[in-house]
Amino acid sequence: MAREAESAAGEIEGSTVSIKVRAGRTKRDGKDYTIFRRELWRLQYGNCVTCGKPTSLEADLEMDWSFHVDHKAGRGLGGSKRDDSFDDCEGLCGLHHRVKHGQQSAVPSKLQWSRSNR
Repeated sequence: MAREAESAAGEIEGSTVSIKVRAGRTKRDGKDYTIFRRELWRLQYGNCVTCGKPTSLEADLEMDWSFHVDHKAGRGLGGSKRDDSFDDCEGLCGLHHRVKHGQQSAVPSKLQWSRSNR
């Protein structure tokens, strides 16, 4: 199914998607990556694959409900292992993408009271 989606995504909104394939990996840039991201979101019905909650393409990336493309095999330093294919990518909400990568913003802030000097 994923390969069918990849070929079906070749023309979206009148724009032809150019795909660069190197060493068996697909790389998309700029407008092509935006189109790929939108198609991945559509194929997942706009939901996070981890929690199933709805995501938004328009939300700021810092928001928990924003849509993030996650590379299952990782991208490698400098994108050396990057594969922008439907087989290697899945959509996550911002929260679960940050949790997966261990980013600080994934940890809820604890309310701390300051103590006055005595």
